This record gives sequence, C-alpha cells and structure tokens, in this order.
Amino acid sequence: MKFYSVTTALSPYSGYSDLERYPNLKAKIKNASFHGTNIHRICSTIGLGLFPIVPAIYDAYIKSFRYFLDNNVKEVIATEIPLKDDKLGFLGHPDFALIMKDDDGEQSIIDLKTPIPTKKLKRIWAAQLAAYMHLANVNGYAIKHIGSLALDRDGKPPKVHWYKDSARDFNGFLHALNAYRWFEAA
Repeated sequence: MKFYSVTTALSPYSGYSDLERYPNLKAKIKNASFHGTNIHRICSTIGLGLFPIVPAIYDAYIKSFRYFLDNNVKEVIATEIPLKDDKLGFLGHPDFALIMKDDDGEQSIIDLKTPIPTKKLKRIWAAQLAAYMHLANVNGYAIKHIGSLALDRDGKPPKVHWYKDSARDFNGFLHALNAYRWFEAA
C-alpha cells in the first residue's frame, strides 16, 4: 500500500491545486509557504526549549507564539512528530503535542497556522487535525484535544480554535484520503 501524507490527501481541496494557470498567484503562494515553513521551524525550536536566532521579518509571529507558549502551555511533549498508520496507509507530522495549563494533564495537538482562515480552510484544518489526532492515538499518545493556533502578524496574542467534532472531521479526512488514493491509481 502506498502511504500518503495528511496534507497531500487534503491538497485537492485547498484551492492551490490549479496554480499553474496563475503564475502570479503561484509565486505569492510559494513565498508564503517559504515564510510559513521558517516560522514553523523557529516555533518548533522554541518549543523544544532552545533559543534560535529569529530574523526580524518573523519577530511579530514569534512574539505571538511566545505569548501562547508562556501563558497557556504547561509542557511541550514533542514537535514535528513523525506518525504513521499502517492499516489505513497514511502519515503525518503534527506541529506540537503538548499539555495545556488548564487541561489536568490531558494531551493536545496544536497545529500552527499563519494564513488568514477562510471557511474552507477551517474545514480542511479540522480534517487535518482529526487525522493527526488519530495518528497520535494509534502511535501511543493519548490526545484528547486538537486545535489550530493562528499566529498574529502584528505580534498580538494568537487565536486558538479547538475542534470538537473530531469523529466527523476524521470521517471527512478518510473520504479525502480514499478519493485521493482512487484518483492516483487511475
């Protein structure tokens, strides 16, 4: 069985799959992706208790992340965890497994987000996080909560969105994964 990543299975629904027809938009998305990847790396490093050099261009996002970490997180368990489900044939790398200060030791997965959320992106993020929750639980983590962390571009406190219907969202992910697998086999 061929394994697909969570983000690959959801990619046809992101709205970015037809970028070849729009070169200006493609360049903007590529630039945003580059910056998003850098922000993720810096935040992961900080989450591990290290002190990276932060380019000035990312100061506000990192200030927003540090606010979240300092005020809400009791413990970072892991960052960028490589997880796999051998039965369902998919894999993923959630940004953070952590324990929030107010969760009585329950583990959560948080995924960093830097774009402005649209209704469509929120649904994709819900499916993505439900898939990460499934992967984490299959791999021995006891995840009880999943959420997206929208970092603020001006350095203000980030917005956390907790997803409550993980069973429905995971079902949506499985449909996307199976559709992706079916079209790739053609």
